Amino acid sequence: MSLYNSITEGACWAGLQLSCDLWNRYREQSGDTYTLQSKTVDNLLEDEGLSRGLKKELERWESYATSQCAGGGTCSFSGDSGWLKTKFQRLDAKNAIGSVKFRVTGSVTMGAGGEARTRYQVDLFKNWNFDRGRPRLSRS
Repeated sequence: MSLYNSITEGACWAGLQLSCDLWNRYREQSGDTYTLQSKTVDNLLEDEGLSRGLKKELERWESYATSQCAGGGTCSFSGDSGWLKTKFQRLDAKNAIGSVKFRVTGSVTMGAGGEARTRYQVDLFKNWNFDRGRPRLSRS
């Protein structure tokens, strides 16, 4: 346990805030709800591992909507990616969380001029092997 404590302290000292927070939480093994700060959620959504998959899914939705609304007018489609896997690329998220499943749900509305309006929500799922239940992190 002393090696783990040293590694955790090193992450905290190096400014890897998510790793510091979560590794301290892992050590506590309380199973209580852990709430991410808004800035942390934004950083996770901007991580190349997650943002690449998110962008690909939203482009797929818009392409489908464009093909279905080719006759003009407005139309709307609901989307659900199902659960997809990704690995975080930024050092802090990669060390703290590693990989997650993510799901994108929402809709695309095509305007009469062909412009797309996309509204979506991203849910992240991480199966922690020590928490009671399975925490779900979400952001709309």
